[in-house]
Amino acid sequence: MWANRALETPAREVAVFHNGSFPLRALFQFQSLQPRLTRACFTRTLKAMEVLLPENQEAQLNELALRTGRGTDDLIQEAVAHMLAHNAWFQEQVQIGIGQIARGEFIEEDGMDARVKGMLEP
Repeated sequence: MWANRALETPAREVAVFHNGSFPLRALFQFQSLQPRLTRACFTRTLKAMEVLLPENQEAQLNELALRTGRGTDDLIQEAVAHMLAHNAWFQEQVQIGIGQIARGEFIEEDGMDARVKGMLEP
């Protein structure tokens, strides 16, 4: 079920966590080699996930876990949640902007240049 790899290096299991009633295992493979080619695998149920991090990010993650007293799995789940929320917010803002353009609610480039110039001049 794991993606095929061009190069193999040992994976280190750093997190086991529970989501609801079943455990999810996350494997994080840390290495400084070139990125590998992977083949996507799609399943209906998430059983395990592998995240490849550069060595410096692994060190920062472990340092943050020690400093905060939290597990690396909690920190990664929080980071992913923030990323997904930001992505949803950004897509919503793009749609708002597209709607404003469609309604003609925008300033032409010359008008914006004059506005910025007026803001910068005392």
